[in-house]
Amino acid sequence: MVLLYIKMIGFNSESVCFLFLAFVGLAASSKLGGCNGEHTIEGISWIYDSAVDSVNLDVNTLENCAGMCQMSSNCTAYTWQNEGPLSICYIFAEVRGRETCFSCISGVPNVPVAGGACAGNFDHILGEASANSSATCVGLCEQTDDCSYITWFNASSIFENTCFMFSTCDEVRPCDDCESWEISCVPGEECFGEEYFVMNDTSRNVNVPVSDNTTQMCDQMDQNSTSFDWMGPGFYKVDGLAGSGIAKEAPGYGACGTELSGYISGSAQYPKRYGERSTASVCFQSKDNDCYLSNTITITNCGDYTLYYLDETPSCPARYCTLD
Repeated sequence: MVLLYIKMIGFNSESVCFLFLAFVGLAASSKLGGCNGEHTIEGISWIYDSAVDSVNLDVNTLENCAGMCQMSSNCTAYTWQNEGPLSICYIFAEVRGRETCFSCISGVPNVPVAGGACAGNFDHILGEASANSSATCVGLCEQTDDCSYITWFNASSIFENTCFMFSTCDEVRPCDDCESWEISCVPGEECFGEEYFVMNDTSRNVNVPVSDNTTQMCDQMDQNSTSFDWMGPGFYKVDGLAGSGIAKEAPGYGACGTELSGYISGSAQYPKRYGERSTASVCFQSKDNDCYLSNTITITNCGDYTLYYLDETPSCPARYCTLD
C-alpha cells in the first residue's frame, strides 16, 4: 500500500487550500463496507400504500431503481423486484411495517452533503480511486470498510474523475467541480420485525408525581422489585402510557418509580435518518449526583418509531425513565 500525500490548491474562486491524505491499492472486493454489507437487504420490503407510494414498471436494474429513488424528493426507501418478465421499482414515501417479498432487493437513498468537499482530520480519509461518476464513487465506498462519505471530482477538476472516501465528514470546504455524499445503510434487523420488547409501565413516565410511585422498581431480572415491563437486555420500544422515548434530562431524585432515575445525558447525538444508529450515555440520578452511575445504550431510528438497546441497570433500585 502506497501512501499519497496530496495538496489541493485553488480549486475554486476563493482559492481554498486543504490537504487530502489518501491510500491506494485498496482491495475493495475484500471489504465489508461501512454498514457491514447492509447497503441493501434481500427478501424484505415495506407495506405499500397507493395513496402516497408509487410503482414503476420495466425498471430493468437495481441501480436504475436506486437512481429513481435518489432523484425523487419524496423517496424514503425503495424496493426493486425482478420476478419473471416483470421488473418493478417501488418508491416508498414513508416506511411502515414490513413484508417479505420474492426476488426483491430493498434500500434507502444516499444523502447529498451540501457545501462542497469533505475535509478535516486526515485520519478519516480511507482512500482514493478513479471513478467516472459519483455513482461509481458511491459504489466503491459501499465496498470499503468503514466508508460513510465520498467526495467525487468531475472531469473539470484538477483531480479529474477521482473519488475520495471518508469515515466521517467533519468539515466541508467549497468546490465548484465536486460533489459529496453520505452513504446510507438499510436498517438493522431490529427495524424489520417484532422482536423487541415494549416498555409501557406508566410509572416510568417523568410526569407521574413522585408521590404516586411508592414502590422502587428496578430494571434487572430476578429481583423482588423487577419492573413489570423489564424482560432483560434487548431492544425496547417505549409505548402506551409510558410515553414515546427515554427521558432526555434529569427527572429528579426518586422519579420514575425508583431511587436511581435513568435518563439520556445531554451530549447524546440522536439518529436523524431512517435506519441510522447512534450510541448514548444514560446517567442514573441519585439524591446528590445527577450522574451517580451510568451505562451505554444504542438508539435506532426505525422511521415512525425509535428502538433502544438497553442493558440491565448497573445497580438496584434503578430504572430507565420515559417521557411523552
